[in-house]
Amino acid sequence: MPGNDAAPRRELPAPERSLGELGFDAHDLAEIRRILRQPDGIVLAIGPSGSGRIASLHAMLDAIAPQCARIRIVERTGNRRRPGWLQGEVGDPDGGGGHDPLAARFRRLLRSRPDAVLLAEIDSAEVAQMALRAAQAGCRVFSALDGGRAHHVFPRFRAWGVAATDLADHLALVVAQRLVRALCRHCSLPDESGAAQEALVRATDGWRSPPAARDSVPARMANPGGCKHCRGEGYRGHAMVYEWIEVDSGVRSLVEEGVGSTEMERRLLADGRGLWERGLRLVASGVTSLDALRASVREPR
Repeated sequence: MPGNDAAPRRELPAPERSLGELGFDAHDLAEIRRILRQPDGIVLAIGPSGSGRIASLHAMLDAIAPQCARIRIVERTGNRRRPGWLQGEVGDPDGGGGHDPLAARFRRLLRSRPDAVLLAEIDSAEVAQMALRAAQAGCRVFSALDGGRAHHVFPRFRAWGVAATDLADHLALVVAQRLVRALCRHCSLPDESGAAQEALVRATDGWRSPPAARDSVPARMANPGGCKHCRGEGYRGHAMVYEWIEVDSGVRSLVEEGVGSTEMERRLLADGRGLWERGLRLVASGVTSLDALRASVREPR
């Protein structure tokens, strides 16, 4: 029987897309599924508001739901429903006094020793410390982090007083993501501009398996007038651009060595694994345009 601090039961929905429908390529999807099968650890989705972070976390949690008897959700606004999951919405601070309502709700839910918790966002030192303690106690913690790249997670937590080595011991997976506008497949046009061709040819130099031959790299652009299918916009829907890091023994060694952010990026996200390079793969396959990619992802200089 639940105690007084239990949130009222509500049905949470299945995610709008399953994990396999988010846009991960086949190899990455298989590796992410493998990591998610681990019995504990922290999983973070990094990106700005509107990048699909929460949808990704729900899809990940849904993928492991058969293994978890007690799943708890703490969100600012509960807008999904799924049977069997316990949801708590966070509103105004508990009783005033400047207390963090997210941390307060999280603390109460942890008393019930859940198998997995989805925490809306880690946005303070208090919540960061609590997420680490929950992982240390054997709970799977899924949460979002605002902005940044996958390798930025360690300095972010360090600023909240969490030692990088402590975080690395309990962090399992970091996915940084953005949403880019998808070209309308009915009316997009070939992009033969020098900028598009140069960007793609330069990118294929670092790709271990280019999506197209280097001497014939395709690119497409939005039709300025659009068509009836995209209501004249030239774009229809969105696609996900992502990068990810499994925090394994190799990453922990880098953290213990005190490797800086730039060097960590070079070692972990080279060979076409970074956000920009993965976005160029979508350009090369005609999913999005170079302009749309530049609007969502910072281009390396």
